[in-house]
Amino acid sequence: MKNKKLKILFWFLAVLPFLISAGFYSRLPARVVTHFNASGTPNGYSSRAVAAFGLPVFYLAVVLLLVVMMKIDPKNKNIERSPQLKAAVLWGVVLILNLVHIVTMLNAVKIRVSINIMLGIAVGLLFIFIGNYLPKCKPNYTMGIRLPWTLYDEENWRKTHRFAGPLWIIGGVLIALSSFLAFTWVVVALVVSGLLCAAPAVYSYLLFRREQGNKP
Repeated sequence: MKNKKLKILFWFLAVLPFLISAGFYSRLPARVVTHFNASGTPNGYSSRAVAAFGLPVFYLAVVLLLVVMMKIDPKNKNIERSPQLKAAVLWGVVLILNLVHIVTMLNAVKIRVSINIMLGIAVGLLFIFIGNYLPKCKPNYTMGIRLPWTLYDEENWRKTHRFAGPLWIIGGVLIALSSFLAFTWVVVALVVSGLLCAAPAVYSYLLFRREQGNKP
């Protein structure tokens, strides 16, 4: 029963941006800011209809794609054996998309909310939650550090994810804190994200090379 209620709540949140838009629609201007630069300054606009209902369609498509990818993953059973990480990814994505949409609607009706701070903290928290559960992630093709070497060797996968977990937690903290640095937070987030992908990849490859070197 509990899982069923959580699923209902999840899909309610997935379609919630449509309801949010319906509530704001009569107050929206003809042109709505739908993109901000690194300093939080508006630099992209959409029509009222596109902002109100086109964006929620895109958000829902992202969620559906992610759910379908997990469902058809050849190693779906391993995804189900990693329930905490699966939940962190799915709930993290749907909550961030709702946050982005709420901030977009609020700014459109002249209620100023910093997209940088809100998004930076949210993304940072997502990295922290994912990092916390990465060491428990089982081999699959949708979540985790998916490389030829990790997918080739389950022990390589295990060691790489144990290595990556603490790094992602530290990286998430840095990204969250950087959101208060105005225009520099996006740069920090991009650099940190790159390092969080590159470091485990290098570590995994070195493990693979060492293992190959030990073979007779």
